[in-house]
Amino acid sequence: VTIDDAELHHLKLMLDELLGARRHIGTVVIESNPRGRGINRHYATCHEYMLVYAKEPERARIVDRPLTRAQAREYRHGAGEGAFRLLPFRRSGGLSTPGERPNSEYALYCDDDGRLVAVGGARTAPPPAPYEAREVLWLEGEELASAPLREAGERLAGLRRVLPIDAEGRRRIWRWADRKKVLAAAARGEFVIKLSEGSPVVLLRDPIKGGRKPKTVWQGARYDASAHGTNLLQAMFGARATFGYPKSLHAVRDALQGVVGEDREALVVDLFGGSGTTAHAVLELNREDGGARRFALAEMGEYFDDVTCARVIKAAYSKTWRNGQPLRDAPASVLIQRLRLERYEDMLDALTLAAPEGAASLLAESPALADAYVGARMFGAQARAALRPRLDDPFGERARVRHGGGATEATVDWVETFNLLLGLRVRHRGARFHRAATFDLERSAAALSPCPSGHGWSFQVVAGETPAGARALILWRSHRGDPARDCLALAAVYAGLPAGLRRGVDVLWTNGDCDLASRRGPEDSWELRRIEDELERLLRPGEAPA
Repeated sequence: VTIDDAELHHLKLMLDELLGARRHIGTVVIESNPRGRGINRHYATCHEYMLVYAKEPERARIVDRPLTRAQAREYRHGAGEGAFRLLPFRRSGGLSTPGERPNSEYALYCDDDGRLVAVGGARTAPPPAPYEAREVLWLEGEELASAPLREAGERLAGLRRVLPIDAEGRRRIWRWADRKKVLAAAARGEFVIKLSEGSPVVLLRDPIKGGRKPKTVWQGARYDASAHGTNLLQAMFGARATFGYPKSLHAVRDALQGVVGEDREALVVDLFGGSGTTAHAVLELNREDGGARRFALAEMGEYFDDVTCARVIKAAYSKTWRNGQPLRDAPASVLIQRLRLERYEDMLDALTLAAPEGAASLLAESPALADAYVGARMFGAQARAALRPRLDDPFGERARVRHGGGATEATVDWVETFNLLLGLRVRHRGARFHRAATFDLERSAAALSPCPSGHGWSFQVVAGETPAGARALILWRSHRGDPARDCLALAAVYAGLPAGLRRGVDVLWTNGDCDLASRRGPEDSWELRRIEDELERLLRPGEAPA
């Protein structure tokens, strides 16, 4: 979550309460306005904050940032994957004295060729006493061996004793306190020790890595929200975009890379979609590494159609824009689905409540009484019946919705609504198809043939897994008013499904009554359920997908 100075502390307290303070794993400062806000009274604010939380902090991992060119040049020794740099093994700066870390001051024993063959063990007295070893340690194979210092004279004969003393003669400490780790690294040839008459130099090979851990301060032109937020939208739309203060695309991209950079099939959810920067960043990551990450944005602003959705479509079509025109067509292979959720006002608009016989004239004479009647009836049995899903024709139901200051009619997408309420992981969603049928009622069978829409039965098949892991098959159909023929047409569709869709199904849902359960074959073990019953259950407050 990103936030400015004004609300940082309030947001942090709120998130700690909602998510748990232990789940807070970092706060990043992003320089989003390098010029600073000169209109501020005291300081020219140039930054914002990013609060990062993890559901399971002990398992959370932030992906390393790829090395910059300047960082890669530091690994000047070797080549390719074998490149390395040499780092001083002796610490300097803060927390680098024996008084602060007494266990990291010990002796290294080297031969004349600069090979480290033994180290000093525990010290005889704590600082400020000079380091003297109680024992000497070395490796025999992969096992750590030791001997008291007074008994190790023969082993140490001819070896040079090196302590972490800097060029000015001050006592320091080594980078590692783990003696076995030091000896194992020495056995692998990771130490370079330069012996001289003065203070010996002990260097440690640091092999090149794929990246480095992201820092908590992000600076650079790429994070400029004006250049890579406002100006980017202007380039995409050809005019000053109608969205204030969009975030830098690169700031969001880098934030996501740290979380899903190694998960090429991740789902990224942004409940405050805004101008669509999150979706744009996901598309950029997929372009870079060929990933198949998905995104889901939620937004209630009036700019959803003109900015949020339009930007996602443009970002999918081309990476680079100028004056509203794509400079290089490189369309991403992406399916963008737009859903408009029913609002409370839409639900009320859908209610048609009839007054009891003889009461209409009385209610017409008294507006106050009419309001009281509607309020009392609004949540009664009549209203519940009016709101009950009507699925005789699930593909043709229309509803009045409020949009753009007025009301209009829209088609209800029961198929997608049911998928979302179930929490279904969709594996197959077939196109709607239409079939005419001839019936042999004596044999209880039907033969189907393609027909135009509106001239027969309409069907749609969906398959996937529920949150509980059950394999689901959902058969949507229109009804023609003849239950027997409706059931025979459905049975014929099921019999004609590919074996891969029918195999291993645990639950089969369909709208309306049917006799499929009595037609199950020996390979069928599914439980038959009505979509209407499941919808009623899922639409009740507090119900969760099965």
